[in-house]
Amino acid sequence: MAILSYLDKVNTPLAKEISKNLHVDNILLLADTVEEALEKYKESKQLFAAIGMNLREYISNSTAVNEQIEDIDKTPAGAVKLLGVEYNTESDAFTVRTELQDRTFLTKRDVVSQINSIYDPMGFAGPLTIRLKCIMREIYNSPIGWKDPIHKEHLDRWTAVCKEIGNVTIAIPRLSVPCQNAQEIPKLWIFSDASQAAIAACAYFQLTQRRAVSKLVCGKTKLTPKKSPQTIPRLELLSILIGVRLAGSILEASPCPINELCIVSDSEIALYWLSTTRTLPLFVANQRDRIQKLVLAMKAKGVIVTMYHIESAFNPADVGTRGSTATQILHSSWIQGPQWLNNEEGSWPLKEMGHQSDESCRSRHLLEAEPISVPESRLSQPCVRSSINANVATVTKNSPSLIDLGRFSRLSRALRAFAYVGKTLKEWVKRTNENRGTIITLRRVTEFTNSSEISAEDIAVSEKFLIVETHRNIDVDELQKRYPDKKVFKDDSGIIRYESRLQNADIPLDTKSPMLLPKDSDLCRLVVNHIHKQYAHCGAEQTLSIVRQRFWIPKPSVTISKYVRKCITCKKVNGLPYGAPLMPPLPDDRVAVTKPFQNTACDFLGPFESPNKEKITCPQEHF
Repeated sequence: MAILSYLDKVNTPLAKEISKNLHVDNILLLADTVEEALEKYKESKQLFAAIGMNLREYISNSTAVNEQIEDIDKTPAGAVKLLGVEYNTESDAFTVRTELQDRTFLTKRDVVSQINSIYDPMGFAGPLTIRLKCIMREIYNSPIGWKDPIHKEHLDRWTAVCKEIGNVTIAIPRLSVPCQNAQEIPKLWIFSDASQAAIAACAYFQLTQRRAVSKLVCGKTKLTPKKSPQTIPRLELLSILIGVRLAGSILEASPCPINELCIVSDSEIALYWLSTTRTLPLFVANQRDRIQKLVLAMKAKGVIVTMYHIESAFNPADVGTRGSTATQILHSSWIQGPQWLNNEEGSWPLKEMGHQSDESCRSRHLLEAEPISVPESRLSQPCVRSSINANVATVTKNSPSLIDLGRFSRLSRALRAFAYVGKTLKEWVKRTNENRGTIITLRRVTEFTNSSEISAEDIAVSEKFLIVETHRNIDVDELQKRYPDKKVFKDDSGIIRYESRLQNADIPLDTKSPMLLPKDSDLCRLVVNHIHKQYAHCGAEQTLSIVRQRFWIPKPSVTISKYVRKCITCKKVNGLPYGAPLMPPLPDDRVAVTKPFQNTACDFLGPFESPNKEKITCPQEHF
């Protein structure tokens, strides 16, 4: 901070350039001529000498500049390290090496260590390391410890991949595209792609006047999200987002102006999502908004942004999602760049994606669902009053649940949400029967009240339906075999219960025959958390006692303790980072035996005035 403050105070062009290109203890300076480089060398020495700092270890990719730098200030030419990245001043290229040790014994920690040993912040070796990361994900999914040896299957695959990608040297020229004059402004190309295992994006420069394309400027590869698996089109949208962020970093760091940005993807669906105005799913809409926000920021700076569609065979980012070997990557389009950009523009395998209507995209099957078409012969038939009986609780065995309770964090929200759905569905059935002359009967929906407001009866119906939905795919016979000491049965409502020994007691039915709550179900989580918070964050034992008044949870102690331990409020109160200090001994005047009037005193200060102007006499005056 002191150096930056000093440079900001000096406020010369060189001081501003140093302030922008100061990285820890390294300074990067650019010069177009030998004279300019020597001038910056002398001026930077004087600039830091004024604050008692000696700049040294100067090196340049120009031999003429290195010859005029004093030996005491010069570092040997050749391979040098710049923030961990190897740079060769003689070849003027960055170098990335993949040196992997051949070992017959590997632990989970060794796997992570070997992957991180390849320091590649620019993403040049992304297609090589992504293969190791895919194996690492499988190892992480296996139930082994941090220092335990990995399975033989994973070890054999790891060894085979290390032989294919090990001991390779990737050299990328520092000068991406040499410009012959100041009028040549490069165009930035961003390519993105995604597969079920990986997401990739890569960047290249192009000079349109000479149709020259650079080698890889930088790349980015990463594994697909693990917690929430997505479809390929959604992953393609994520890859575009990564590519746009990559372009923003390049535009910010590039020393030369860039007026045009081209974003290329091989997914028409993802590109359509970026241009449509129709309502999209929440995940897709969020990614689209993030991309559009970044693109609008670039356009505000005068950058022309164009999006193209390309076939996968011509997409260099496809190499980053599939992976590569040591012999293939050096000659792949990932490193060499898309060579078709050197041809005439009319022969490029690109198709510009502008705003498209829903009808044009639907004809190419870009929408997620097609509308149902009714034949004209059916439309010409007169309306006949028909009777339809439907029961929303009657479905096939092992069918997916109608409600995803995993989306809710509170039981009250889930009950109110389904109450709104049920009352809306009841009103829809009523109006449909009146307008179309049909008789649609939904048995469970008719139990909701006719009022527009949600009542306690509606909440009870919702709770009953959620319990039935949870019990829908549970076989009572198999449950009885698992718990032979309990008499399990399913009542008329479809709720699974068990008969306790309190059948003759004058208590509610839920207490005599508690309802089943599967220990791994979302409903069990919601019920336990609701009771725990409702009763002032009581402990696990008290929560268990309250739950047992209505529900039966297999292995209740373990299940309820698991949810109570995850309570954030309880962690803040009880889970302090340090324990309470030991209580000190009580003072003497509280424990020592004394005689009356043994300790007396006289108050010479007189009465005290309290804030409410009331005079208070010191108690010691009365002794």
